[in-house]
Amino acid sequence: MGHGRVLLSLPDSEDVKALRDEIVANNLSVRQAERLAKQVKEAGASKSAVSSQTAPRKKIQAAIPDSYCQTLTVELTRCLDSKTAIAQNGARGKLEIEYYSLDDLERLVSLITKTPTVA
Repeated sequence: MGHGRVLLSLPDSEDVKALRDEIVANNLSVRQAERLAKQVKEAGASKSAVSSQTAPRKKIQAAIPDSYCQTLTVELTRCLDSKTAIAQNGARGKLEIEYYSLDDLERLVSLITKTPTVA
């Protein structure tokens, strides 16, 4: 129902279809869909009075494909020897790395910064 409310908040049916496709293709959460809808609304409000058929539409930035994201997560998990996750928000995102103790955190920091561990 949350996704439906987001889609219904858009005035242009073309924007609704584009956002719907983006939600399905990238398995977006309701919050992510709300952020994209806000971007679409702001882009529509800032348009000039030029007709929509002659003006190019602003494309919604796509997230990394799920298969590639999964591959990156597996590679990071293997390389860092810790559980990792990639949380996407359109073209932006967040990389999460779990650690299990202070020593493990220091090990991860030294791997990422390429500095020797303090023993």
